[in-house]
Amino acid sequence: MTSEEETTIAFVFKRSGLSEISFSKFYLTLSMDLNWLTPEEAKRFTALAIKHGLLIKKEDNVAPGFDININ
Repeated sequence: MTSEEETTIAFVFKRSGLSEISFSKFYLTLSMDLNWLTPEEAKRFTALAIKHGLLIKKEDNVAPGFDININ
């Protein structure tokens, strides 16, 4: 079973078709493109996902910390 957070992260990456994206592109997708969160909520979600290992920070980019193909 996957968490809602993992499902959300997997959706963003599958939608983008990329294995890593910029921090800003990730949170702007959640807020502006999908209209799921406010920009501030999306920034907090992204920061917490990094803190909990659901996203891996790679310089200015983030990548999933799990296999998104099981979601």
